Amino acid sequence: MLHSIIISSADKKSREEAIKKIFRKKGKNQKVKENPDTLIIDQEKAIGIESIRKIKNWLSKKAYQEKKRFILIYQAQNLTPEAQNAFLKTLEEPPLNTIIILITDNSYQLLPTIISRCQVIRPKKTTVDCSLQDKQFAEILNKNIGKKIIFAHNRGGERQKFLSWINEQKQYYRQSLTPEATKILLTLEQIETMTKANVSPRLALIYSLL
Repeated sequence: MLHSIIISSADKKSREEAIKKIFRKKGKNQKVKENPDTLIIDQEKAIGIESIRKIKNWLSKKAYQEKKRFILIYQAQNLTPEAQNAFLKTLEEPPLNTIIILITDNSYQLLPTIISRCQVIRPKKTTVDCSLQDKQFAEILNKNIGKKIIFAHNRGGERQKFLSWINEQKQYYRQSLTPEATKILLTLEQIETMTKANVSPRLALIYSLL
């Protein structure tokens, strides 16, 4: 197995299970985030060259207590082209006993030069458990203005939780290839883009639904 890995799946649960499986295979029984020799990069916004410098600086230091070290880059699709190019050499020849894992919902958003240097794992989707209210999101598109505003007020809240909910919704509707599901996915993408651009979740919902 290569020491640079891409885990690509639209299903968050399957991505996490794949990470745990790699840890277990390498003899790590600790929770991923509790391992002192694991560096985690997880950013909603663009991951730039400064993050690559941070990784290289971390790799230049000795391990805390383990022989095997891990670097986990969540939302790897957020790596800028400059950051990806600066990371090529490290991915191709990582330091001894180092495993680099790029986690993304779509590996095709990464540069081909990145993909070619990694083992790509595409875990199967697990069943996405959405609440009844979440499943009714499709119906909201056909409701009157008043009900759309009420829905936006109730659902739009703390930004990070809201983005997590949007991601869960995208996973749910990606399992369907119907025209309606495609329309919903486009709406969710628009809401996500606006929210990441610092638009209020409630306003992003209202704007997109209207």
